[in-house]
Amino acid sequence: MNTTAPLRFERLHIGKQAGIFKGLDGKVMVFSCCHVGADRRVMETIKEASGAAGVIAYRVDVYDCYANLAEVMLFDRLISNRGMSPSKAVELVAEALSFMKVPTCSRQTRGPVMVCV
Repeated sequence: MNTTAPLRFERLHIGKQAGIFKGLDGKVMVFSCCHVGADRRVMETIKEASGAAGVIAYRVDVYDCYANLAEVMLFDRLISNRGMSPSKAVELVAEALSFMKVPTCSRQTRGPVMVCV
């Protein structure tokens, strides 16, 4: 008899249920598959509830090539430069990708594609 609870995928409003991230003190959270970055207030709520050093997310849909490069570069900066803030890492990644002219998405965007609080 299987007594384990089934894996469930239920709707989650992370702004209202940010407490699920509690206990991530000093860690950096990266949301790479959703538009969490479109709502700065939600990001700040998640950061406060989790105790994370930073919350990083995209504001818009991005091409896979952009996400792949952005995240490899982001993790490199966060791991290799332990004293670097998450915000500075995001800033450096955005500058590098802009310099390389990596396409972000299918529509014109204003402001940063990846954001951090």
